Amino acid sequence: MKIAITKKTPIAMSPDEVAKCINNYTEHEAKLFQLEKDRNSPEITKYDIIHHNNYIFPAKYDHRPKHVMQYRSPIEVVDLNPPLVEASMVLAQYHCLLPHYKHCTPVRNVLDFLDPRYNVKEKDPSVVKIGYSPSNKTPTVGAKHNKGYHETVKILRKLKAHYGKRIEIDIITETPHWECLKRKSRCHLLIDECVTGSYHKCTLEAMALGAIPFNNMSDELFSVVKNVTGANDMPIARVGIPLLPKALSNYIENKNLREEKMSRCRPWMDKYWHPKKVIKDYLKVYGVE
Repeated sequence: MKIAITKKTPIAMSPDEVAKCINNYTEHEAKLFQLEKDRNSPEITKYDIIHHNNYIFPAKYDHRPKHVMQYRSPIEVVDLNPPLVEASMVLAQYHCLLPHYKHCTPVRNVLDFLDPRYNVKEKDPSVVKIGYSPSNKTPTVGAKHNKGYHETVKILRKLKAHYGKRIEIDIITETPHWECLKRKSRCHLLIDECVTGSYHKCTLEAMALGAIPFNNMSDELFSVVKNVTGANDMPIARVGIPLLPKALSNYIENKNLREEKMSRCRPWMDKYWHPKKVIKDYLKVYGVE
């Protein structure tokens, strides 16, 4: 099958990962199409399956391909219940708990951590390195688009003042993706976000790189993740902003606890989030698996 993967915005490069994994790990062929650049391209009309991400890709199709929609964002910025779509899926993140997406199949976010740039690096044993790569700096706590940037940075500065040379803080912003990964790979602890009750790609990258991710995934969402993976637990630190200083201090001061959980991160990803397994869930939604 020929599968067109469309996108309007970068969406953390996730549609690119889907296309990459289809091409690398299945017998099918996938190509990425960008809404603005490829709007008038006749090539997309020749594909068997059109995998839309958040938005419908407008085109005049010579035949009747199967249209599949994947939701990766809040309902305010997507084409909700568009025509043509025969199957829908939603990320197994907080989005899947929204009532508007109840008709969608929850799927894991694809991450091709078999790429050698995700190889686990040896961490510096002389210092505990804490990484934080915020995706936005919206100040209002509680909104789903906010991830507690200001509160988190304040906590990290206080920890640095308290622990001094025992820890290093790396706040990663406006950095190309692969350079960001390189810096994350040196960290023992990585903060995703501890506000919205969800987790994001940062949590997956952290575990793939052998670092402990911090988020405040809700019990309801945790049940969804366990259901789609078959796992009973995850080697993560689930904590909200108010308890984040205490949780970080616990891992800073307790080397055995830190190293034990770090040692479980990459094996967990290999077992429960392997890209060859995850991409099969997408093929099932397409109806070709």
